[in-house]
Formats: sequence, structure tokens, C-alpha cells
Amino acid sequence: MKEQGLVVYEQKLVERQAAGDHLGRHRCAHAKETGVVRKRNGTVIAGATVVVIGTDSRAQADELGGFTLRDVSAGPRIVEAQAVGYPPGRAQATVRPGLAQRVEIVMGDSIAVLDPVTVEGRSEPYLARVGFERRRKAAQGHFLDTTDVKSAGAVQFEEVFRMVPGVRLRPNGSSYLVELQRGQGQIFNPALANYCPPAYFIDGVYFPLPPIQTPSLPLVPEEVLAIEVYSNIFSAPPQYQRMDSGCGVILVWTKRGVPNRSR
Repeated sequence: MKEQGLVVYEQKLVERQAAGDHLGRHRCAHAKETGVVRKRNGTVIAGATVVVIGTDSRAQADELGGFTLRDVSAGPRIVEAQAVGYPPGRAQATVRPGLAQRVEIVMGDSIAVLDPVTVEGRSEPYLARVGFERRRKAAQGHFLDTTDVKSAGAVQFEEVFRMVPGVRLRPNGSSYLVELQRGQGQIFNPALANYCPPAYFIDGVYFPLPPIQTPSLPLVPEEVLAIEVYSNIFSAPPQYQRMDSGCGVILVWTKRGVPNRSR
């Protein structure tokens, strides 16, 4: 009896293993899914993208709305269709190995497309934005633009001022010191050898010269877009008037200050 029971047990064990192998092959099997994408009124939707949720299987619907999904893993699946102008549509299907199943996906009505909106904007040049063009028309100072700077043929920045009336260039080693008409009440710095420097603003920001014998600006003529020269504090724009600007104000606008300029 024991031997007979052992034989029956082994036989059942073999049957269970065989069933497990069959189930494993069933789960790992793949199948083909075909179908069509339609609107609610039955009209087909061409060009829709069809995917099996949770897998890499996808296809593109043809001009008749038909599609074919290959190598879809067996089991219950959700198939989704998407198309521009329509809300997505879904359908549920049970994929069985060796069987081609046909799925119909119904998508909602097309989404209303709004009329195009045209936005018009006006780009204002940098020099106009900072007030250079407006102040040049007022003629309260002396103005140099890119053409003027280029025609000066200057190698060093200070040499650009050779063409400005009322400006004196004082030799200073291998460079120059720029000196404008001296204003009243200016306190001279002995460390600068009685030199009365103008107040410099680069792209609207005050640039104080260092109290040394060779004050200069870290600029080259090629960087300059425009220059404004005011011989005294009273002729300079109010926002650039300083108590120590008795020897004039010089505004320098550079290419580095232009917003969003590609470098």
C-alpha cells in the first residue's frame, strides 16, 4: 500500500509540474492585437497613437483608423488611443496567446480649438531705453555713438575723447587722464596731483576711480556703444548728479550692458 501511495504521489507531482510549465509558457506568451479608432458617431480617426498601458507596445492608426499591436504580453490589458484635438479613449481587452483579438477604441468629441491670438510687441533699442537718444536731442552735453567712437581710431579708451570739445588729455605714462572743465567747489585730491577727474558711470552704475596716480577705466573702444559727456554737474541728468561731480560727468554705455545679447 505504501508503494502504491508513493507512485500516486509522484504521478500527481509530475502533473502539477507540467501544469506549471504550461501556465508559465501561457503567461510569457505574446499575441497580436488589431483594432480601429473611432469617434462616437462612428467616423474613424486617422493618425491616432495607440499604446498598451504599462508596456512598450505602440502603433499608429492608418488613414482608416486601423492599427496593429504586435508582441503584446498575454493577460488583461488596457489599450489607449491619443490624437491631437481629442480627449484620449481607452478599451479593455484580454490578450490570449495565439489568438488575434480585435479592439475598438472610441474617442470623445474633438476639443474646441480657440481662434489664434496674435501678440504684437515693439522692441526698444538699448540706447533709447536708457535715455541716450532723448538726451542727445536735448543737446545738454556732448554725445558720441558707435560711429563716432570708431572714427576716432582710438587704441585706448581715453583716446576717444580727443574729438570732444573742452576735454583735456593729460599724459600719464603709457596712457592718459581725461579732464573736463573744472566746476566750482570741487575739492581736489592731493593724491591725484591736483587732477580733477570726472564722475564716471558705466551702463548706469557709478564707477569710482581708485585714488592712485593712474586712474583709468577697464574698457576698450570696441566695447563702447555710446558716450555722454557733461562738463559740469548742472548739465548732467539728475540721476547722475553727485556732490563730488564738480569736474563733470561721463556716461559710458557698453555692449556688455545690452540685455539678452548673445556673447
